[in-house]
Amino acid sequence: MKIDKKAQEEMVGFVLIVIIVSVIGIIILGINLNKPRNIEAQTSIELDSFSSAILSYTTNCEIPETNPRKVRELIKDCKQNDICSNGQSPCQVLDVTLKELVKHSSYIVESGSYTRYFKISVLNKIGNGTYNEVIPPVKDGDEKECSRKLIDTQPLNLGLGENSIFKIEVCYKN
Repeated sequence: MKIDKKAQEEMVGFVLIVIIVSVIGIIILGINLNKPRNIEAQTSIELDSFSSAILSYTTNCEIPETNPRKVRELIKDCKQNDICSNGQSPCQVLDVTLKELVKHSSYIVESGSYTRYFKISVLNKIGNGTYNEVIPPVKDGDEKECSRKLIDTQPLNLGLGENSIFKIEVCYKN
């Protein structure tokens, strides 16, 4: 009889140790999940593909007539203040086109969406790692609601002797 009781006592002790270790693990996990995090931007293959697709998208602006411009070319046309053959400004066409492309993507900012913020900008390097905006950015949402941020940059050759980049930022709330 004494042997059976000793085995039962050992099993109860083992179960208590497992329960204590589990409770400590849950407490540590809870503390780590409640810590505010610094949002580090990450790269994304999907966002890289989306950027490339945007830059290659053919717009309804033609300069000259019968020569439809891609977004990449339209950025240069906007900076040079060219005019589309239909009389529209390339900057207006670019703004509308970028908004439409985002609207039909998976990066829509709306109620119930995980996407909380996006921003598309074209920047020129002016030295010391600083950039200025070539065109007004296209953005939506509130960057303060982000818990995860993805960034993609694509180099642009605008033919104007500048180091330019096409940049997309997307933030999610987990």
